Amino acid sequence: MIPRPAVATMDNLSKQQVALLGAAERALRSTASNSAEGILVGSAIRTIDGAVFAGGNMRARDAIRHMHSEEVAVMNAEGAGYFRADGDGIVAVATIASYADGDHRDPKLICDDCSRMLLKIAARSGVDTEIVVANTAKTIIVVTTITQMFRYRNIPHGEVDIADHIGDMAPVTPL
Repeated sequence: MIPRPAVATMDNLSKQQVALLGAAERALRSTASNSAEGILVGSAIRTIDGAVFAGGNMRARDAIRHMHSEEVAVMNAEGAGYFRADGDGIVAVATIASYADGDHRDPKLICDDCSRMLLKIAARSGVDTEIVVANTAKTIIVVTTITQMFRYRNIPHGEVDIADHIGDMAPVTPL
């Protein structure tokens, strides 16, 4: 059986998880630009040595080119000299999404392309990266790992609607 992602609340997240979500939210508010779907996304990564790098999704004015927030966060780490050694890796990723209409819908799982990128980094470093995704109200928070998420999704492209799977997810044990 494939381990399922877990549902969490702010009360049972660790201080590090809360801080990483905060960094993702700051990236969302300060650097994210609207996607074609009207979604702003911010992500933050924590490296093995504890450094935090964040980024927001970026959309070019021509509306054709787009970079996901996870890609921007990884690029910011690379720009700071990270990922040059084989042992460099990501311990955790937090992603938070906001919708143009202000609705606090379900959080967005990391897309397939970004999942593959994070999975490659995890394989190279030997760290099963923790993933924390939340809606902007932080009323729905999902905690998983990159390998669990990748197996759980088991789809070639697109995203899973978390609302369809909340009942399948186990609650997070308070830390």
